[in-house]
Amino acid sequence: MYLFNSKLMLRRLLILLGSIPILFFNQVDSSYSQNKQNLDNIRAAFPGRRVGGGTRGECSARSLVHLVPVSSTYSPGESGLIALLQGPSNSPVPVDISIKPYLENDKEKKNFQHFHKQLIASDLVIVLLNSPISNEPLIWESSFKCNDDSTDLSSDPFGFIQESSPPAVSLILPTPNSIDINFSNNLKWLSESCETKVAANEVSKRFKVNDLITSEWPKDIPVVCYEEFKL
Repeated sequence: MYLFNSKLMLRRLLILLGSIPILFFNQVDSSYSQNKQNLDNIRAAFPGRRVGGGTRGECSARSLVHLVPVSSTYSPGESGLIALLQGPSNSPVPVDISIKPYLENDKEKKNFQHFHKQLIASDLVIVLLNSPISNEPLIWESSFKCNDDSTDLSSDPFGFIQESSPPAVSLILPTPNSIDINFSNNLKWLSESCETKVAANEVSKRFKVNDLITSEWPKDIPVVCYEEFKL
């Protein structure tokens, strides 16, 4: 009788141990599904804009475009590449870029280091950067530095000329979808032309910015690449 009970207990123990991997993978799968749903919800609700500028004044009216999907949400995936397009200008100014946590008041994100970079003043150009690595959503903002001390507003006494340029604002996510993968491939295509030029009409077609790139733009756009995103 004792031997029978021992065998029965051993059999139940083996069944229990055999179920542990199944339970573990079920929990992992459930966690992944929940995380994916959360990211999908964030994508749908994000009120970003991939195009900055567009107001009165030579500086603030100049186009500044994040080369991301029209939703302004994007995951660069393994490549880590992000890019922005600066429109033509006779009086270029620097560009301020910042990347920070999506929810800054979240206790788990307070230790994330904010990233800032200022690009030198340039005429028409596409700039490629490597995004900081994070398992959490990040906010990416870019804007022209229009309100420097040298700006002459004497010809605009009523304040119609904007002293600041509305930023392009995008959401960087850790997990790509099919649209992100297509954009990522186009960014890899751009990276093959670092320090050279690409055809403006090809950029317009690949990144769906044909409403911004007009016939008045030069036919070719220079491409500048930075190896890393430094503070």
